[in-house]
Amino acid sequence: MEKQNEANESRVHDSLFTAVGTRQRRSILTTLLDRTSITERELALAHAATQQDTSMAEVPAETAENSWVELRHVHLPLLADTSLVAWDSEDNTVTTTDHVAFDDQQFQRLLELRNEEVDEALSGLSDGRRRRLLAILREHSTAMSKIALAREMVQQEQDKATVDQATVDATVMSLSHNHLPKLDDHDLVNYDSETERVAYVEHPGLETLTTLFHQPDNRFIGKFDNFLGGLLSTYTRASERTEDPFSWPASWSDPYYG
Repeated sequence: MEKQNEANESRVHDSLFTAVGTRQRRSILTTLLDRTSITERELALAHAATQQDTSMAEVPAETAENSWVELRHVHLPLLADTSLVAWDSEDNTVTTTDHVAFDDQQFQRLLELRNEEVDEALSGLSDGRRRRLLAILREHSTAMSKIALAREMVQQEQDKATVDQATVDATVMSLSHNHLPKLDDHDLVNYDSETERVAYVEHPGLETLTTLFHQPDNRFIGKFDNFLGGLLSTYTRASERTEDPFSWPASWSDPYYG
């Protein structure tokens, strides 16, 4: 039951990272913050104006139309699935919810970030297994072999010191064809496919997020102490942790927290 709960929580975190994982969706949420309700068309126009750094009156009609199509078919479904927005697709209205994340200044600062490096970091963190492998790599001062990384991942996932080789082999395949190429493409890890060794990279997007969530004036610092590794914590090895340092802040996952 505990493992099932962890898996369900990881999927929730995946969707949340994906929801705020692009500058476009963070901009949409920022636009919604100061409004009680807005129509899809109004939101699309405001979003297009923000993207072009111009006034709403100067947005070309075709651009506004394209913005609305993308909003309706891409962005709003993702945001609604995470309960960050309430979207009435029949009435064509959108509003933010009373989700606890919106009351937190750190979340609002996250929404204000517009650089591509943050998009890359959030994309890399939008999968539970990638968060786990990044946490493991972050604890090693030197590069790891792909097999050693896979074994440690399985040990953590199964909470066992001894794991079967077939599961490790399957994880190696998953790392080879999915996770490591993606993370390497975004410069979140340094992966050498010839030597099959991989190392953690201090990616500027990850460092930006880490700094953001651990500023000294953060009155909610206790909530975020395990987020993105946490500059204010002294870490034990990843295999000895009970919490994933790259997980979404728990309080943001629960709309009814607090």
